[in-house]
Amino acid sequence: MFYDRHIIRLRNFKEYRFALLVGIFGGISAVLVDLDHIPSAFWVGIYPRLWHIPLLIISCCFAGYYYARLRGLHSELVLKKKMDAEKYINSLKSEHLNKGVKPIIGCLDILGKNHDNVYDFQKKFFADSLVTGIEDVDYYLNGRQTAESNFLGSGEGTYVISTIGTKNKFSRKFANCTAVIVAGRDKETGKDISFLSHQDPYYFLKYGKVKFTIDFVWCLWEMNQRCSHGTIDAIIAGGNYFEDGYDTEINKRYRDDYKKSIAFLSGEIQEALGFEPVVITGPKTLDGIENLYYCNNERRLCLLRPSVGDGSSESYFPRNYFAQEKRWGKLISHKGEKND
Repeated sequence: MFYDRHIIRLRNFKEYRFALLVGIFGGISAVLVDLDHIPSAFWVGIYPRLWHIPLLIISCCFAGYYYARLRGLHSELVLKKKMDAEKYINSLKSEHLNKGVKPIIGCLDILGKNHDNVYDFQKKFFADSLVTGIEDVDYYLNGRQTAESNFLGSGEGTYVISTIGTKNKFSRKFANCTAVIVAGRDKETGKDISFLSHQDPYYFLKYGKVKFTIDFVWCLWEMNQRCSHGTIDAIIAGGNYFEDGYDTEINKRYRDDYKKSIAFLSGEIQEALGFEPVVITGPKTLDGIENLYYCNNERRLCLLRPSVGDGSSESYFPRNYFAQEKRWGKLISHKGEKND
């Protein structure tokens, strides 16, 4: 419903290439196996083996078809990459927004240094509305509580997506989880609306990928339908990249999950909304949690996290992930040297 056939064909490029390689390998193997029969052809005559000829012709036709198909898909992929490069929209410069429409602005502070009481912080940050009127996008809601809140989710510790509306939103205790905030201006009311998601990569990238994708893409599609063109912005936050020094396998899994989360979420956002979202900060490089607060009318986001002011606090585009990752790696090495 949300994907056109062109994108699906491009996504299947690797499968076509793999099928072609398997076919070629199988054909070569079959010829090698049949080589032992060649001497007998001189003794019993060629006639008994004429049935090999139509099989050879059919095999060549199939190989030719898949080769042409593969070349066509490759050409489409190259063309799409060129078009993407020419039409690339830099969301960090607000090229996807109409003049006068504000992007989502982020601010960072250290959790625990000045904000031990998160509820006091909420009262200060959301001074324009009652604290009780703010949506608590609680990752730990069970299935019944999620339904009662009109949220989308799959139960405690999986994922939760808020309603799409004008309310301010917050979500707490981001450890490995990532967040997505999408904001836009309602066509009918002229007011800003938004939704906030909080998702665990261990669930939404594996066991619950289909369900999460349906819910997440539906929310993106709903924003596209309800909001005026040129007013929608989106950002990604959360995740970790820290090293606990005990289990290298767990460290690797966390880092792989973070990388896959950014690739998956940014890919779905770009397909649905037409621009690459900004990752508002890098992942945490210290063991700890983040709290996220979003003021809808101001399009203002505040992140309280274990540390700020280093390379992990910088915004980046998903396409620049590997270049940015080097900065986090150096940061962790430097912290490790201090601890020795």
